[in-house]
Amino acid sequence: MKMYVLEVGELCLDYWLITPGADDGERVHVPLYSFLIETDLGEALLVDTGPTLEEIATGNVSRRHNADEFVGSVTREVVLCAREEDYLLRQLALLDVYPNDVKHVVNTHYALGHAGNNLSFPNATFYVHDAALAEAEQAAGHPAVNELLAHGVRVARTEDGDEIVPGVRVLHTPGHGPFQQSVSVDLPESGLHVLCGDAIPSEDSLRLAAWANHGDPANASASAARLQALSDEKAGRLVYGHDVGQARSLRRAPFAYV
Repeated sequence: MKMYVLEVGELCLDYWLITPGADDGERVHVPLYSFLIETDLGEALLVDTGPTLEEIATGNVSRRHNADEFVGSVTREVVLCAREEDYLLRQLALLDVYPNDVKHVVNTHYALGHAGNNLSFPNATFYVHDAALAEAEQAAGHPAVNELLAHGVRVARTEDGDEIVPGVRVLHTPGHGPFQQSVSVDLPESGLHVLCGDAIPSEDSLRLAAWANHGDPANASASAARLQALSDEKAGRLVYGHDVGQARSLRRAPFAYV
């Protein structure tokens, strides 16, 4: 098994939206990731699917934003900065991976460029938080989940800790939003990598215990503590959702973590 880190653009925003209390008032560019995991069976698994070409062209990633998941209105504050070569499908093609090859997709959540290209992968099973799926089945639900169901793609309900393929587990980490998921990837040589998503947006979030900007600060704090404990227990690496400093140190495709 191996894992590729794909940077699919940057978000230009006020840093307090990522970490309140750290450089408040500063405008920053933070990374936006997708992760490609090649499983032991040779299958392609994606964590997050990045912004669409339309979003890249317009700089607008607000159409999938669910304001109920966040404190305050952030859509006017956030601008996508990306080039066409950052488009996920183009990056996958450079690794000789094409849409029909992708068999598994996990979205850490559904806002701000994390799920834009979901419908590009017709052969994939999408692993959806059980509560998000229940809400979509019973009522209006989340637009991105409804979109998956409306297009008849394969959807699997995830419960906390599910191992979706050997070495890859989905963890329910609510707080940023109610349906936040993180992913642990246990690689044979480099060990455990915890893909936090927005459960831990940055190292500063941990350092300052800065959870006030999350929809549910108490759950956000508990989820972050859980991920940190998991990483510490196995001497692993936390891969933060949008950390500027960490972005400079991560190995990028075409190089892989093995």
